[in-house]
Amino acid sequence: MQATSLRLVALVVILALATASARADLLVSNRLGNAVARYNETTGAFQGNFVTAGAGGVSQPVGMRRGPDGNIYVAAQNAGPNGDGQILRYNGATGAFIDVFASDGLAQPSDLDFGPDGDLYVANFGGATVERYNPQTGAHLGSFASGGGLSAPTALRFSDDGFLYVSSFSSDQVLRYSATSGAFDKIFIDSTNIATPAGQVVGPDGNLYVIDLVGGNIERFNAVTGAPIDTFATGLSFPAGAMLDRDGALLVTELGDLKTIPGRVMRFDLSNGSSTQATGPGGLLLLPSQMLLLTYGDANGDGLADGADYTVWADNFNLPGTYNIAQGDYNGDGKVDGADYTVWADNFTSGAATAALAIPEPTTGALALLGGLTLLLAARRRRA
Repeated sequence: MQATSLRLVALVVILALATASARADLLVSNRLGNAVARYNETTGAFQGNFVTAGAGGVSQPVGMRRGPDGNIYVAAQNAGPNGDGQILRYNGATGAFIDVFASDGLAQPSDLDFGPDGDLYVANFGGATVERYNPQTGAHLGSFASGGGLSAPTALRFSDDGFLYVSSFSSDQVLRYSATSGAFDKIFIDSTNIATPAGQVVGPDGNLYVIDLVGGNIERFNAVTGAPIDTFATGLSFPAGAMLDRDGALLVTELGDLKTIPGRVMRFDLSNGSSTQATGPGGLLLLPSQMLLLTYGDANGDGLADGADYTVWADNFNLPGTYNIAQGDYNGDGKVDGADYTVWADNFTSGAATAALAIPEPTTGALALLGGLTLLLAARRRRA
């Protein structure tokens, strides 16, 4: 009954906040700074460190992913008692260290992703393998992919075509493996068309963009066949990570040279190749590697704070127990309460998922809640 009554509030939120857009921050792994920096996605302004220097023993953070629990998983390449690396987990709202999620079977991990089966997969830069882990416990499930010439993998990407694509840095190739069995399938891009491959991403144009770290280029390929198209951009200072922002632009980290060229993130318009700097001054980036967009009030990880996320919050509101972001705890304190609603409302994005919310006939209690929220929203608008 409580959850049903709370859903009525969605109607008011749609009317009062329909012009709002979700806030997102750009997280950047600051490799030599042993931290994860946070920047405003739109302005590039430095917002402080999301993961503070050395938190949880982080050493040379590289790859990052949001997990199914809404927390942030970081491949710390040199962490651990022997410097073999660890996968560290941090609160997805506050950046606070949670635990060492995985360490067995690692040898300088460089990238990670949750596969279509939900398991965690880690590229082992120092071990020439892709390792597999239980997504709930972090237990090592063994090596998933190897062979085919794989050497010093720097990035991995699961595709809807049923394959796993891995950048093989030392062999100058992008290799393809079965996403189900891990069996080697083929050399997707050979060494005549790429050198020192790092980050890779498929753009909204359907093309594959692969970073050439040492050459300082971004190469463009047919994402289906692997055939080369052209060199999209040149002259970068050791580019490494690649991802798309919410507008479909390509974001690329530049390591810099630690002397005259600082580390930074560049944004490329894929329609014309023009570029601008995406990170402003502050938060000195020392070998920035990978990036992640962090959206607030987003339970399901789709990059929006919308009706689906409201429903998650309402279903768990004030229930006993400990909760995570994927269950509606948007401020990271382990509880689902009014403070989490505020996070969601402040970042609300109108969309189809919100329009589809079922709005039941109001109960007396719901009407009281509705009236209170209406007054609150009106007061907020007057203060603005």
